[in-house]
Amino acid sequence: LTGTTPGAQRQLLAALNPPANAPVRLAVTSQRLQSQWRLGHLVLRRAVEVAPLLGLLGTVHGMINIFMVFQGGGSAQATHLSAGISQALLTTQMGLLIAVPGMVVLGRLERWEYRLGHRLEESRLALQSWLLKQAPAARTP
Repeated sequence: LTGTTPGAQRQLLAALNPPANAPVRLAVTSQRLQSQWRLGHLVLRRAVEVAPLLGLLGTVHGMINIFMVFQGGGSAQATHLSAGISQALLTTQMGLLIAVPGMVVLGRLERWEYRLGHRLEESRLALQSWLLKQAPAARTP
């Protein structure tokens, strides 16, 4: 609204007729948005943290299968051994394929959230200040 006359600003404010609790509502809305972002990031962070552990669990399971082939006695068949090794390697690979790109994406999202949160807070404070300055002038007859 910079560059407009005070009369035009008062008319705009009167047309908008912000309630007296508009600054509080702005603060609550800002906090709600930021908490939703944090919740989404927390879910993504947990998925990224758990993926390598699930991969490790699959690796251990595959190795146990290999040892069970040896425990069965006799000659270990190559197909049984390769199945256990394949399971161990694939689960490790899947855990890493989820975790590594997830960490990169999470880092970018957190930086974006930080910058956007600061811009949102600056805008909220500027709008709140403007509303507090203009509201008494608009309500006077």
